[in-house]
Amino acid sequence: MIRFAGLGLILVMATGCSAPSGDLSGSVSFKGQPLPSGRISFLCDGGEKPVLTSDIKDGKYAIQKAPGGSAKVIVQTFKQTTVRVPNQPGNLAPIGDEQPKPSGGKYVAIPERYSKDATSGLSVTIKGGAQTENFELKP
Repeated sequence: MIRFAGLGLILVMATGCSAPSGDLSGSVSFKGQPLPSGRISFLCDGGEKPVLTSDIKDGKYAIQKAPGGSAKVIVQTFKQTTVRVPNQPGNLAPIGDEQPKPSGGKYVAIPERYSKDATSGLSVTIKGGAQTENFELKP
């Protein structure tokens, strides 16, 4: 009987308890202006936690059911290059190794340091429930 109870405790400990999830939203601005388009990612610390990503549109982002805990934050903007597709007048397609702008807004170049977790300097602690986190990017 004691062995069974001990085994049950081990199973509960192995599955772990996670902090409550939360809905995270807010704004991203650069030089005091809302970032028109881009992508924000939250790299959750520890274990097998996911990377959470949201498009930025008109300076706003939102992520639902984010696991609680600390996360590093990166912000990216994307330049779109287009070219005419041969034999199909009027059609445009992205080219090159540049990724398309995820939300279709105007492209604004931000410092490259914000695109890497080691250099962005941005972080957040995700708590249970609704949470607002605003990020002001500096030149």
